[in-house]
Amino acid sequence: MRIALIRPTMGIQGIRPYRSKAMMEPLVFAVLAGMTPAEHEVIFFDERIERVPTEEQFDLAAFSVETYTARRAYQLADAFRQHGTPVVLGGFHPTLCPEEAVLHADAIATGEVENTWTHILEDAQCGRLQGIYRSPGRSALTSVPVDRTIFRHIAYLPLALVQFSRGCTHCCDFCSIQQFYGPRLTHRPTADVLAEIDGLPTRNVFFVDDNITADRHAARELFTALKKRRIRWISQASLDIVQDPELLDLMAASGCFGLIIGLESLNEQNLALMKKAWVGSLGGYAQALRAIKERGMLVYGAFVFGYDYDTPASFQQTIHFALEQKLFLATFNMLQPFPGTPLYTQLQAEGRLLYDRWWMDPRYLWDKAAFRPIGMSAEELAEECRKARSCFNSMASIVSRGIDPHAHLKDPFRFFVYLLGNLISRQDIRQKQGLSLGFAVDERTAELVGP
Repeated sequence: MRIALIRPTMGIQGIRPYRSKAMMEPLVFAVLAGMTPAEHEVIFFDERIERVPTEEQFDLAAFSVETYTARRAYQLADAFRQHGTPVVLGGFHPTLCPEEAVLHADAIATGEVENTWTHILEDAQCGRLQGIYRSPGRSALTSVPVDRTIFRHIAYLPLALVQFSRGCTHCCDFCSIQQFYGPRLTHRPTADVLAEIDGLPTRNVFFVDDNITADRHAARELFTALKKRRIRWISQASLDIVQDPELLDLMAASGCFGLIIGLESLNEQNLALMKKAWVGSLGGYAQALRAIKERGMLVYGAFVFGYDYDTPASFQQTIHFALEQKLFLATFNMLQPFPGTPLYTQLQAEGRLLYDRWWMDPRYLWDKAAFRPIGMSAEELAEECRKARSCFNSMASIVSRGIDPHAHLKDPFRFFVYLLGNLISRQDIRQKQGLSLGFAVDERTAELVGP
């Protein structure tokens, strides 16, 4: 078979598709390619960078769909099907909204794809796709093949994405991770991860784990082994890692130069609402962040606004904190009600959603609120987020935050990452202002329609 793997873009800003020259390789497609028997031809398209030829004939078109890309994925899927190509949709969004996704596909795959991909290929080859393929449980994550040759025609950032574990032990009410994976953690054998790293063309690695230190024993085994590989890596972790100084030391020694951490809110009442009250046991954000940065690790902090105890004053407090702490990067996001989460169910029951399905509504924009907050208007929430992003990503902020001898100025590599990361973030945020999800399209071709 001739198989197209498609990573859709989010949408358009004005009449311009959201595209970027500074993208990371999407790991899931390398896994799909690695699991596909050699008798099939696999061609990958990343619409964030290139056009997707929906009019070209394939035996199967497979999409990985996130909520933000759902509307555009459906447009492309519909166009492929109109040209006679069967479509399968998988990923977080089809798993959380199967009744919606199946309307735009010949089949959908829910849950972890390692458990269903082989069956899907067999059925597609015989022309008998079965509608819904449900993963029977968690993937064992053993001997998962990864084929990055499908990315050769695209100049991604020189940062290889690798996965060690899946899942998170925390159950934040706005997060869909446990809705997708359940409460149980799984991780790949350390030997498999090391073999994959040894074969990479770069020594810079991004572990895409939801929380790489969730299983402390497994993480310790991995970090100990990584010390001999002399790689430089970054990942996501929960702030409670600071309660284990020895593991923090081991992370730094293993080559970790940065962590993405969900700081979420400076308000303890908000943290309790989102089921993160445990943060209070860490002795304060400043002390926790100091422990990380003193070990030479850059901190990418993620904040979210719109919980019941947020007011316009919350933004000033948070931006001051982010600048004072000289964070490497920071996101100032509006609370987003993702389908399938406790937060979405609550806001829907309270009648506070502004759209029935914001991800499908052509009126919704990336920089607008999708619900009515309590402590401010939806318009104030969006405007205060815009101002916080603008302030943090200003050139003055980039210069002042860069003066950090423990992390950003520790060595030339870290300073290069700091500078490049901030310039990319600054440009990306500008590109997303006014971004509409999906395209205004000619339904026959799924091509962008100009004014």
